[in-house]
Amino acid sequence: FISVPSLDVLRHRLEKRGEDSPETIERRLANASGEMARAGEFSRTIVNGELEKAYSELLSTILGKAGE
Repeated sequence: FISVPSLDVLRHRLEKRGEDSPETIERRLANASGEMARAGEFSRTIVNGELEKAYSELLSTILGKAGE
């Protein structure tokens, strides 16, 4: 599961992009909240706070799974 550090961070990212209407941002935040609530259903969670670190964790997870 790939997650943002928090819904506040997600809101900031979406607003900074300037691509979505306020209504769309609210809908996306509601969807993200529901998705984040289910993160425990996954065997691995990667928090996308720092891109390089998240990418490294993702790559490590994929490569680790490939050997199974």
